[in-house]
Amino acid sequence: MKRTLALLLALLACAVAMSACAFASDHAHVKKEPVRENEVELGCVTVFDEVIYCENGEELSRETKTDGEHNFVNKRCRICRAEQESEGLKFVSNKDGTCYLSGIGECADTRVVIPYLSNRGDRVVSIAEGALEDNILISGIVIPDSVTEIGKRAFAGCSGLASVTFGEDSALTEIGRNAFSECEKLSVITIPESVTTIGDYAFSNCASLRTITVPSKVRSIGIGTFSYCKMLKTINLSDNVFSIGEKAFYKCESLVGFTIPENVTQIAESTFYKCISLRTIEIPSRVQMIKEKAFFGCEALSSVTFVANSRLQKIEAQAFSCCYALRSFDIPASVTSVGDNAFAYCTSMTKVTIPKKVMQIGNYAFRDCDALTIYCEAKAAPSTWANHWNIFCRPVVWDYKAD
Repeated sequence: MKRTLALLLALLACAVAMSACAFASDHAHVKKEPVRENEVELGCVTVFDEVIYCENGEELSRETKTDGEHNFVNKRCRICRAEQESEGLKFVSNKDGTCYLSGIGECADTRVVIPYLSNRGDRVVSIAEGALEDNILISGIVIPDSVTEIGKRAFAGCSGLASVTFGEDSALTEIGRNAFSECEKLSVITIPESVTTIGDYAFSNCASLRTITVPSKVRSIGIGTFSYCKMLKTINLSDNVFSIGEKAFYKCESLVGFTIPENVTQIAESTFYKCISLRTIEIPSRVQMIKEKAFFGCEALSSVTFVANSRLQKIEAQAFSCCYALRSFDIPASVTSVGDNAFAYCTSMTKVTIPKKVMQIGNYAFRDCDALTIYCEAKAAPSTWANHWNIFCRPVVWDYKAD
């Protein structure tokens, strides 16, 4: 009996020992030769992940490495022309092989070249909120292809920033709220085609910005995105844009012409407020509302046309107030409401036509339009029109039938 018990105990001990060996890392894994993955050529240098797998395909380790080296002369590689990366920048690791730029650190460069890899070998995938905010010494920034996101206020208040450079293979998808606001010397920026999101006020107060092309993947323009861009003459939007936020082009004083994307359904409040150089505008058929002060103070606006089959329903308060050059206005047949002071102080306007469907006209709609004659399809003013809709007694032609 004792021999049998001893034998069983011995067998059990052996089984436990064998089990422990099976789960030990040097027994459970047979390492294969390292392989290179995710290779990226950065001119003379190739960045890659060195990965070690076991025979069953499980990944055991991953390390980012580089091959080759640049030959820099005056901070530019004489072979591939790459710029020398700035040293001393501050990075924070995401602990997954990536990191983000968190601040200027000890970097003294005025032209900051953000590296593809941090000094720890992590890929730089984002620029943190406020990372370089209010740095008045920076004149240029070079952003590597690896960066996918520029955080809120990342470069806000960089008043000396004149150039922003992205690589041809940029993976950038998001530009955060106020990211470049108050970059007063920034005159040109080519936004990568990979971008899908541009935040509110992203380029607000970029007083030197002259032209901008929004990538075709962007679906909406946020609130105040290009507000106070006083030198901005050209804005190119694709028809993939479905919405434009309020004050998007507020006081863009040099904007001469603008094409509203055909899928936009409303002109938001103060969108073109005091765009004093804007001369003509065509309203797409899908637009249903022109919100309050949308074109307020567009002094040079002389022509507003509507695409056939317009679905416009409302023209809100002061929408076209102080458009001094506007000479005539044919309100689309679909419109039902015209707000207070909608055309106030349009001092050059000689003719406006009001269709039958208009059931509401607000007070002082045609204030100080001293040269105006009003042509109404209705036989008399509906009871729902405000008492002071024509308080300045402009002449009215009732039961008007257009040619």
